[in-house]
Amino acid sequence: MAPFPVQGIVEGDFVIVLVPVDTEDLMPVVAEKIAHHAVNRRVPERDQPMAVRHNGRLLAPEATGWSQALVQYALAADPGLRDVLGGWVATWSPRADAAVAGLAPLFGGAPVPITADEVTAAVRASRTELLTACGL
Repeated sequence: MAPFPVQGIVEGDFVIVLVPVDTEDLMPVVAEKIAHHAVNRRVPERDQPMAVRHNGRLLAPEATGWSQALVQYALAADPGLRDVLGGWVATWSPRADAAVAGLAPLFGGAPVPITADEVTAAVRASRTELLTACGL
């Protein structure tokens, strides 16, 4: 299990949201986390199950661990992508760490407070776990 951020938008909304999901979350859970910020706020509730689309393709409700599976597939198909992905991680990890460090103090005011140091350490550990599982 490793938390990571996902961008999403509810069909019919105009706001893209960034939500924390877990690699073990099933797609209906991911959909609910994204919808939480729009349904009954800017978008009316629909009488149908929530689903996740990626590049227009409906993802299976039981799909999980898809980031790891995608990276493993890509590396198996083209081992040269390891350098590309490594470069991406090297570029974006410091930026992500800076963003987490900026937001981490907010967790101190949560109903179950967490210190900023605990938040940043957990995020780094989760990223390391995910990258290791992906073979990076």
